[in-house]
Amino acid sequence: MDILCLGSVSGRVQQQAEATLLDLAMSGSGEEGCAFANSDEIQCLLSALQNPSAVVRDAALRGLAAMVRALPTSKQNYEEAVRLTRRIWVARFDVVEENRALADQLWEVAGLELSAVLWEDLMSDVIHPVDEIQKAGAEALAALLKEKTKLIDLVLNQLLEMYNSKLVVVPPKLDSFGRVIEQPIDMWEPRSGVALALTQIAPLLNSQSVVRLITFFVPTGLGDRNQQVRKNMLAAALAAVDIHGKETVNNLLPVFEDFLDKAPDSGSFDAVRQSVVILMGSLARHLEKDDRKVKPIVGKLIDALSTPSQQVQEAVANCLPPLVPAIKDDAPQLVQKLLNQLLESEKYGERKGAAYGLAGLVKGMGILALKQLDIMNTLTNAIQNKKNFRHREGALFAFEMLCTMLGRLFEPYIVHVLPHLLLCFGDGNQYVRDATDDTARVVMSKLSAHGVKLVLPSLLAALEEDSWRTKTGSVELLGAMAYCAPKQLSSCLPSIVPKLIEVLSDSHVKVQKAGAQALKLIGSVIRNPEIQGARSKRDVIAIKQGHKKGGADRRKGRLENITNKGGGEVRDSYRTPSTFAKLGEGGNGTLLSIFSAGRTRGRASLPAGADTPSVTIVPVLLEALQDPSNRTATCLQTLLDTQFVHFIDAPSLALIMPVVQRAFMDRSTETRKMAAQIIGNMYSLTDQKDLTPYLPTIIPGLKSSLLDPVPEVRSVSARALGAMVRGMGESSFENLLPWLMQTLTSETSSVDRSGAAQGLSEVVSGLGVEKLHKLMPEIISTAERTDIAPHVKDGYIMMFIYMPVTFTVEFTPYIGQIINPILKALADENEYVRDTALKAGQRIVNLYADKAITLLLPELEGGLFDDNWRIRYRFVFDTLSWKIKCVC
Repeated sequence: MDILCLGSVSGRVQQQAEATLLDLAMSGSGEEGCAFANSDEIQCLLSALQNPSAVVRDAALRGLAAMVRALPTSKQNYEEAVRLTRRIWVARFDVVEENRALADQLWEVAGLELSAVLWEDLMSDVIHPVDEIQKAGAEALAALLKEKTKLIDLVLNQLLEMYNSKLVVVPPKLDSFGRVIEQPIDMWEPRSGVALALTQIAPLLNSQSVVRLITFFVPTGLGDRNQQVRKNMLAAALAAVDIHGKETVNNLLPVFEDFLDKAPDSGSFDAVRQSVVILMGSLARHLEKDDRKVKPIVGKLIDALSTPSQQVQEAVANCLPPLVPAIKDDAPQLVQKLLNQLLESEKYGERKGAAYGLAGLVKGMGILALKQLDIMNTLTNAIQNKKNFRHREGALFAFEMLCTMLGRLFEPYIVHVLPHLLLCFGDGNQYVRDATDDTARVVMSKLSAHGVKLVLPSLLAALEEDSWRTKTGSVELLGAMAYCAPKQLSSCLPSIVPKLIEVLSDSHVKVQKAGAQALKLIGSVIRNPEIQGARSKRDVIAIKQGHKKGGADRRKGRLENITNKGGGEVRDSYRTPSTFAKLGEGGNGTLLSIFSAGRTRGRASLPAGADTPSVTIVPVLLEALQDPSNRTATCLQTLLDTQFVHFIDAPSLALIMPVVQRAFMDRSTETRKMAAQIIGNMYSLTDQKDLTPYLPTIIPGLKSSLLDPVPEVRSVSARALGAMVRGMGESSFENLLPWLMQTLTSETSSVDRSGAAQGLSEVVSGLGVEKLHKLMPEIISTAERTDIAPHVKDGYIMMFIYMPVTFTVEFTPYIGQIINPILKALADENEYVRDTALKAGQRIVNLYADKAITLLLPELEGGLFDDNWRIRYRFVFDTLSWKIKCVC
């Protein structure tokens, strides 16, 4: 059972490998007709839970779930049971959320219980060489200690001893002449794992343990020779100080001060010194505002901002706001010092640190400080300084950090900043352009719904300017709106993308390139794995069902094919992101339970011969937007061939819907049909609020296709309308029913009337039986009238062709009522009315001759002896004669 191969393959091979593994695991489940898995097979799956590949861990959990009856218990084999409990307990804290859910359910199904003896085994997971296992092991250890609090001191001692034991460096290998042929090896990964564990158990420590732990951090832990270990140690120390600082401030502050006073003034202690300053800043938040120790601590924090480390600068910026009230009188001088450093320093790190510090101070003083200390005017003048790029770059740094720290409080100033951002996108200095990109990304990510409304009009208006530089800046800012929060993104993309598509044909090449790049940026924030083509364990996995029967009964989880002939409602089986659908395919769709046969997790299966996307669909969408004449059909076919497991998010819709909208205007019948197929199933794969903004531009295309000369296009479009009305409700299509009723009596063409009748039937089907019962009396009474125009009668008789298809059973009570209008229409003077009536009669006999003969016969007998020869001939001989055999 080589489960590890799952991590080295992808796509269909990976899916088939996992399906085979699950079948193999089920064969050892101990179910009826199955064997019991032996110890080696179970240990193989348990070992796979330590693999760095999420797919392998996923498959191992599913395999164990399949053979849960064969898993060892403490009575059968104590050691194996402990190992099983440990591995599943760690898996419950896997870095991948779906694996956690699988492990949680397996834990419950297998009836496993937590034991205090696990802590020693968990220590080996903490220092495991695989990073994912380290993180899961650290969380698992903390969760165990939360239940078994008596072990906390023992585990803390063990972690610190383990760290010291892993400080040993493997010496270099020398040749016979004493030359180094292999460099010394520092096994730093276990020490990083210890730091992760200390972070997790920090909330469980008492005051005495915190003081002891801080004396380990300063200087040993924070002075580790590996940068990653130092980073994790600082995170652990900050967690301990933040949580326990209030009760330990008097014990910890002397430790920090003593180190800063006595530490050697050498470069090897710089990292520890910077970390201690940050810890002091975090600890100072727990001091009283009038404590005289706060002021010198703030001074040290300000000095630490010059450290060229983002982690240090962010930590200092977060420490400053609560300390500002204690240094209120000195704050203006500190602001001026930081402004000067921000604009005049020649070092990038110092200017960036000054921006962090400035934002931290402003947050502590309040938003009014921007005006009171003339900060905004200073920054505005700096960003307009054409002679010194450092001024422009520094101002952008400040805007970025102010937006980051203040969030929506800074939103009123964004409108004033935007014009300068537009200009800086085209700045002649590369550093300024890079800073502009970063600032735009942060600004857009912090916008509220109100902020989007403030910003969007000015950006769209800038696209109408004559200056290509202004246009380019506006386009790039519109692209940066891809970083808005999901709710804001959903509301603004329907307005943005059409404008970006327009600039693709701008006369200036750079504007065109900016538009293409902005669309790529929107494509980059797509979260749907199928659109992005991301290979992950969440891809559609082909698994087999029916293990109890020993078979391989595959069930297809797709949406009903809206191109199927013969009617029937479009099934809405899948409405959650964890389900499977393929645009334009059919079936009832059964969502399998989390464990097949009570234990094995199932997913809707991949259809035979299908495969998950091997490349991202985003470039295909972008090509269709840039070259609609040649690429639209290929793009639509790609979408139809894609297996969707997750919801299609707002950025995906923003790129898909313009392509579909353009497809409705294409000359190709096949292209129009594919567009209708996609729209008909789109409602089941998206959130309704994301799809609603596109309805005004999509519905006209569907209406046009509904009146298409090609019957197949009309059929697909009608089913699409019905499916959307069913999924989104009548309120989203207020004007649709009146338009259909009006078109039903169109004098223009019988094609229009046929399309309207088919569309109206599908829409009524989508609205339910109640709507049918409400409309049918009006339709029957109108069809019986003799004082209406022929085209009106023709339209209403057409309803008797399509209504029985969409409401086969529910339509039965109306059979007797519609025969008379059909008989009268067969004697109509207009040939097209007679043809329509004949088709309606054929449809009724075809559908109901077997099931509703008692309703049909009385009405048909009247037709046999009618005075009008057309009724006797066309209805009886053309319609009934070929069906009489079945009736008898």
